[in-house]
Amino acid sequence: MGSPQLLFYAFASASLSTLPWLAYQAKEWRNRSESLLLFGITGSVMVTFLNFSIASGDPLGVVGLFCLTLSSALLLKRVLSNQTLVFKEFLILLLIIVVSLVSYFGMSATPYKLQWTQFTAIFAGITSYWFYKSHGSSHDIPLGSKLAAVFICSTWLVGMVIIFSPRFVSFPYENAVLMSIAYGVVFLIPIVISISKVFSVQDEKYLLLWLVMGLATVLITTHYVDVTSVLIDSVNSVDR
Repeated sequence: MGSPQLLFYAFASASLSTLPWLAYQAKEWRNRSESLLLFGITGSVMVTFLNFSIASGDPLGVVGLFCLTLSSALLLKRVLSNQTLVFKEFLILLLIIVVSLVSYFGMSATPYKLQWTQFTAIFAGITSYWFYKSHGSSHDIPLGSKLAAVFICSTWLVGMVIIFSPRFVSFPYENAVLMSIAYGVVFLIPIVISISKVFSVQDEKYLLLWLVMGLATVLITTHYVDVTSVLIDSVNSVDR
């Protein structure tokens, strides 16, 4: 999914799937169109940039930078707003920051080589905080309309990348378009629904739990893939 064209098909299929909700619920969001647009823009930037970064870069390093940025923003907000720091949540925030740093500098493939995916991962982390805050001003807008706004804005954003960016990648395998469409419907929609559900609860402990689960999932799957590839190489070398 590192190709902008494939991401465009994925977001376009998700947009078409959620567009009926936007039309059906028009009366409920018509007077809140500015809040819906802000929600769509922040959500689309987060989802699009994170997808680009993971698909084109090192997934472990990208997720580490993303979680590091978001957790640092949460900690900075607590410090600057003079909010009372709950000791347990403070420890969890520090743990997330430490694990994110270790996953990036200790386990990432190219931690010290500057790549554009690192900057997009950091920007996705910043916009994810804005996306989290935008839920507070759009809590009365139906979820279906929010999803449609995010995917429509994401489709437009990827379209702009295709038009103005020289990064064009040919389709690497057959049925790539069909697979990207399936990815948009089967995976992107549930993922954004789950993120919206977590972010809609204005309680940071659920957001921290989501960050912990995301980091743990990437760490486990990355090491599983590494161990599996080593075992396969060992078996192939024995057969030879």
